[in-house]
Amino acid sequence: MQKSMTGVIATCLCSMLPWVADLALGQEFTATPVLIGNPARSQFPKEDVSDSQARNVLQLQLYENRIYVSSSAWHQKQSCVQIWSFAADATGATNIFVAEYLTHDHGIDVFRVYGGKLYVPGLDRSDGTDNGNLYVKENGIWHRRPPIPGAIHVLDAAIVGATLYVSTITRGGQGPVLLASKDDGQTWIRCTGERCGQLWEILSLAGTLFATGNNGNAYCCRDTTIECLPFGLWPCGTNSPGYAYRLRQYGTGAVYTWCDKRRNPDEDSPRPLYWLNDLAKGPAVVDAFKNKQVRDVVVRDSVCFVLCGSRDGQEGPQSLGTEHTPCAFTAEVFSSPDMKAWTREFSLRLPALPSALEVTDKAFFIGLANSRPGKSADSASGNIYSVKRSR
Repeated sequence: MQKSMTGVIATCLCSMLPWVADLALGQEFTATPVLIGNPARSQFPKEDVSDSQARNVLQLQLYENRIYVSSSAWHQKQSCVQIWSFAADATGATNIFVAEYLTHDHGIDVFRVYGGKLYVPGLDRSDGTDNGNLYVKENGIWHRRPPIPGAIHVLDAAIVGATLYVSTITRGGQGPVLLASKDDGQTWIRCTGERCGQLWEILSLAGTLFATGNNGNAYCCRDTTIECLPFGLWPCGTNSPGYAYRLRQYGTGAVYTWCDKRRNPDEDSPRPLYWLNDLAKGPAVVDAFKNKQVRDVVVRDSVCFVLCGSRDGQEGPQSLGTEHTPCAFTAEVFSSPDMKAWTREFSLRLPALPSALEVTDKAFFIGLANSRPGKSADSASGNIYSVKRSR
């Protein structure tokens, strides 16, 4: 771990960012997608821009033999979103979705599993107060932790040792705040140290808390002291209008993609996969994905799975059997046991933007989202499909 610095030594030329090279794509199998359903449609049934956006599948999370579904109606500022789940062995549209928990938030973006518990940060508290929410499911029971003081948005949660952390956005001049709890979210302590911009996704790495910044900076937090790390998270360094997205632990490091605020989700600009294998050296771009649009990352049993999704600009042929929805988007799923040798598991065409991935020992699950926020009304937004694994 590098020592604390007053600034970030960042690579400012994209061409100087290291590449993970010598990658080969293996054989893929023929994928047959099966529609599991669209749980958020019962809450957001309209085919307009607003409800299509609210049905977005933001994350799929395997927990205790069920897959949990998150969505967000943040833009509506009206509805509290429901957390849904379905059986991990679901095989078709006869599957029954369970309304797990009606949150007190307009959106849920992230699920995290730590110590046998499911942690769910509340993205946007619905009652207008400055006290954020953290939901926890443990032993089959949902708990809403005491309000997080000053937090209007709770963005992520991570556990290092016996300390629970949350990244938040606050009002009242406090700005972004990283909070720590020694009692699993009953009380909170504000972390201090080097001044940082907005912190987004966070993760336990190398015995410390690793935090990603809104401006491309990277930080670590030891106990409750924040330090700046000497590298940028984005190929052109820091001060970039975006943030690391879908941060996942892989081995002793992490993988993630990049969300650029200047671009719509379906634009053709690349969203590569980054591999942070050494906190002293910074991230590298994984060569197989330097021109891909990475949407989600899943790490399961030491294997890294990557979902890429993009608009293909065509309206057929169909991939979905009896469905008659035009399929204008392409989903690709890749896997690697070592971040070097990659296999393309399959590719298929779908009727909305592939946005979320979950993997079990028997199937892949892909969730869809509205492709252009505030502009498109993709009817299939919120659909969840399964693809049987062949290996």
